[in-house]
Amino acid sequence: MNTIFTIIIILFGLAILFYLVYSKYYLPKQSNAYQYGHSLISGIVTLKEDYQQIIPINTIIGNRNNFYIPYLGYGITFSWNMYIPALASNTNWQSSFNKSKPIVKVEDSPSITYNPKKNYLTISVKYRDNPYLAKLTELQYNGVKCQVWVKYTVVITQSSILLYENNNLVKAKLIPSPPVLYDIGSKISIGQLNNNCLCKIKDLNVYPYPLSYNEIISL
Repeated sequence: MNTIFTIIIILFGLAILFYLVYSKYYLPKQSNAYQYGHSLISGIVTLKEDYQQIIPINTIIGNRNNFYIPYLGYGITFSWNMYIPALASNTNWQSSFNKSKPIVKVEDSPSITYNPKKNYLTISVKYRDNPYLAKLTELQYNGVKCQVWVKYTVVITQSSILLYENNNLVKAKLIPSPPVLYDIGSKISIGQLNNNCLCKIKDLNVYPYPLSYNEIISL
């Protein structure tokens, strides 16, 4: 009886130890999003044709040497609220309104754009299927809502692109191999001079790891 009791105590202790290690190093916590998230736009900004903001990543990250956070997963997350007005004429843009308008991008991958004429969002991500050649994969979402504020969250993991609309997963796409994500010396661009979508953006945040669903709904 004493031997069985001892074994039970040992197994129970190992289970507790495993849970503590897992929760500390592998289980993303809600507090991580607040600790590691970085605000790119806090108020409301209208992406007019003369708007562009370029932010060096090393100016928003000062406590480490790279954009990767150990134990939280390889990837990146963007979250923002967007209001798209009803603008159906090409006269509102200095460039063609059939041209994709950048919302936010890190160098050239990942890149999030909006096409006013066809009314769809595109998330473009580079990946490498061999050490020397980078390819591009895209997720397109045609269900963009106009004339109402909508929260969008783009989660890029080691193997997929996930798009959430008002905290609901609306589209996903697999990435053939881990995405190309740039280092701390890269720049984040918001909008593009003379090629903006004339929409309103607020609460644009970047997280240097893929947020879990529980984190997304808690923000």
